[in-house]
Amino acid sequence: MRRLGIEAKAGVGGGPAGAGRGARGLGYFDATREAVNLVEEARRRGQTFDGLVAQRGMFGEREYSWQAIAIARKLQERPTNVTKAFRQYAAEADMGAGGQGPLGMEPPDAAESFREAFREHGEFGPRYRDLSGQAAFERLAQAEAGEAVGAWPHDQIAVHVDLIWGEAGQTPGKGFSVAKI
Repeated sequence: MRRLGIEAKAGVGGGPAGAGRGARGLGYFDATREAVNLVEEARRRGQTFDGLVAQRGMFGEREYSWQAIAIARKLQERPTNVTKAFRQYAAEADMGAGGQGPLGMEPPDAAESFREAFREHGEFGPRYRDLSGQAAFERLAQAEAGEAVGAWPHDQIAVHVDLIWGEAGQTPGKGFSVAKI
């Protein structure tokens, strides 16, 4: 199956599921199909979804697109959450087609609309899986919430660790994680 970039299929199909919605024609039909295949493959192999995704690149097998992974994660939630994510994405795509958002603000671009609609939420707020290094640090600082999964290299243990926003604390030296810095 062909991987789609965020700008792929412009002017074809329609909204997120290729159902004719979304003025920008962002058609995520292929990514949605890929996501369903990913969830089914994990079930067939008796693996967790995250375990299967982590293993795919290790043995030279084709990796899934980040859009398919985000949709697959959303598919594991309640059906109302899945519907809400697709509707949010379609609405933002339609809003952006007009060129200018409400109150004269710049509308979100297609990639940002997709990321926000299909964002995971964890214990610390939004869970960012597509950021690393300084970009992850800056995003957490901007949002003042959330966690960036596997975003920061740790030289002593040779793995990437998660960054979380945490809490600033009431006095200097108190609190924890990025918010403390």
